[in-house]
Amino acid sequence: MCSQDKRKQIKETLFSNDKNLSWLKKKLNQKLHRDIDVYYLLSDKSINFDIEIADAIEEIFKSEGFITSDNERFTKLNTQLFHLNEAVSHSLSVIHDTVESFFENDGKFDFNEKRKIANIVDEFESAIAAKIDHIRKVVTR
Repeated sequence: MCSQDKRKQIKETLFSNDKNLSWLKKKLNQKLHRDIDVYYLLSDKSINFDIEIADAIEEIFKSEGFITSDNERFTKLNTQLFHLNEAVSHSLSVIHDTVESFFENDGKFDFNEKRKIANIVDEFESAIAAKIDHIRKVVTR
């Protein structure tokens, strides 16, 4: 890959991940322990592209999850889904415990109040089911 292509790829990676040159400069200077003029490096005026700097940028992008192999992407998604499952499970447990404690400690809800709470629970269930159905559709495309 020529220098111009590397510059273009770096700029596209930054843009697609909502990062700017200042962010890259800070990360690169921390990694290489020296001041790198990223603005010049990625400009059309720059003739050479130092391999050490290119490798450092690639390592930064990989560590941030911007560049991954298919296996790394799968592992990252799998890990994220695991953590999200834990968070959702915990949230549902909190909701369950809260509702249960209200009914056990203060069971003085009239029929209309109980119906409103049941409707809220039905809305939760419908929203969760709709999102899960959408995820299934995305996965099975």
